[in-house]
Amino acid sequence: SVTTQDYAQKRQTLRRQVQAQKDMALGKRTSQAAFGLESGISSMSSPIIENITSTDMTDESIDMLKLEYTAAIELLRLEKLLVERLIPSKNQVLIRSVFSQITGPLYNDLKNDIEGLEKYCNEKINKREYKESLLHLPFINHVRMHKKEIATMLSDCTNEVQKSANNITLGLLKCGGRMLEEFVISVKNDPDKESTMPPDGTVHELASRAMLMVNHLDQYQESTAEMANSSKPGSSFSSILEEIMEALTTNLDKKSRYYHKTSLQRLFRLNNYNYIVKALSKGT
Repeated sequence: SVTTQDYAQKRQTLRRQVQAQKDMALGKRTSQAAFGLESGISSMSSPIIENITSTDMTDESIDMLKLEYTAAIELLRLEKLLVERLIPSKNQVLIRSVFSQITGPLYNDLKNDIEGLEKYCNEKINKREYKESLLHLPFINHVRMHKKEIATMLSDCTNEVQKSANNITLGLLKCGGRMLEEFVISVKNDPDKESTMPPDGTVHELASRAMLMVNHLDQYQESTAEMANSSKPGSSFSSILEEIMEALTTNLDKKSRYYHKTSLQRLFRLNNYNYIVKALSKGT
């Protein structure tokens, strides 16, 4: 029989045989970082990319986090192949144990970086910087696209590892759900201020701000629906869009009454509704 120690000793040899393939899949730099770890199963607990903190989040940070997640998938695929080659198929208990030992620490490292992103997004929501709080949306979408692949790959792992993988973005989804709820409320309750009303009845900044948000969410419809479902089960992208539009049009109608002249009230509504229709036509 093959023991865990035997596996750890032999895995390095087989790793070298697939290094060329890994170089093509991930790029030389990522491959060197992954294959430079030669201390056995425990080496997989070393992060591929340096931890990201909540104070230095940028679009580049998200790209790096997506790369880290992609690299983790490729590494797990490789490790699964090695397990199947080195351990007899009849020894399912050992296969499950070894692969879980590899996978668990890797997801723990990912979780640490994701928690930093979650903290950043919550801080932005607290400051009512709703657009900036959606920095995490491309990463959520990236994980969603690999969900079935990960579920299949980790089917031999323990329930604890599978649960960690399934819930890897749960905190981010809840953060996004909170943002959507607060954003709708902010649109609905946007105060009437004379200083923000265009004197000639043109487009109000609230309409511009709301439609920028809608167009951004439109790029990630399924992920947006997942965020909404985290706080309001049964939500869809369409239902979210309807909530934002209802809040926006209701508030704009109320703001139009700021003008004393009926003609300006109508012109204000016409300009804003026309802007909304054009903005919606740009989406899917």
